[in-house]
Amino acid sequence: MLVERDVAQLDFSEFASAVSLFDGTVDLGNPNLEPERTWRTTAEWEHRFGPKGVVVLSLFNDEVEAVQDQIPIAGASDGPGNLGDGRRTGARIDATAPLDAFGFKGGELRLKGMAQTSSVDDPVTGRTRRFSDEPDWTYSIDIRQPLPEWKLLWGALYERTDDVELFRLKELRTTGWDNGSFDLYVETTAFTGFVVRFTVSDALLPTEVRERRFFSPDRLSNNNLSSIETRDAKGGYGTRSYGIRVSGRF
Repeated sequence: MLVERDVAQLDFSEFASAVSLFDGTVDLGNPNLEPERTWRTTAEWEHRFGPKGVVVLSLFNDEVEAVQDQIPIAGASDGPGNLGDGRRTGARIDATAPLDAFGFKGGELRLKGMAQTSSVDDPVTGRTRRFSDEPDWTYSIDIRQPLPEWKLLWGALYERTDDVELFRLKELRTTGWDNGSFDLYVETTAFTGFVVRFTVSDALLPTEVRERRFFSPDRLSNNNLSSIETRDAKGGYGTRSYGIRVSGRF
């Protein structure tokens, strides 16, 4: 059991107004912004099996004071501010299992996952809703296998996350992806004194989907919905990329 107190760091840019030309939004600065403060409670259970296998299950509860989010400022605009108290509760799993029984000699499967619920009172509607920009679940699957006779290590990493929402005074923005992020990599020590790693990132080219629901004069009621805008961006934040990294002692 772990209990700790965490105080977030403030970004000084949040005290000044900012304009996003891409989204057509203005965030007003807030000189009254306070750092978010959290009491974190975590309980862990660990089970080991075989020479390499391990499963760690964690349950967590975060009592958050002064939840930082978007709040109405100056009546008709919004910007960073504090909502009040909120809660985040969930579970995490971190597991490693050998893959020798499946024909991958020396191979490992690493699984990580998280599921959570969060709640805070919305400053516009007064109703309870989830935290902004936080997914309710994420997971990753990482497979790797060393091939010492060839001085190689290969692996594949697949990551997926839930949609996230951003709550503004006159807008509800939802960002999601039609597929996960899939990376492939090969690492070699064939060159004496060096480790060379070849990587292909975002091999599946996931499409980022953003839906923006606009309300007039504000989000107080669903009846105030005025328009819906959807944007699809192939490759999410970028495109498929290829990389080479060389490390060693010089």
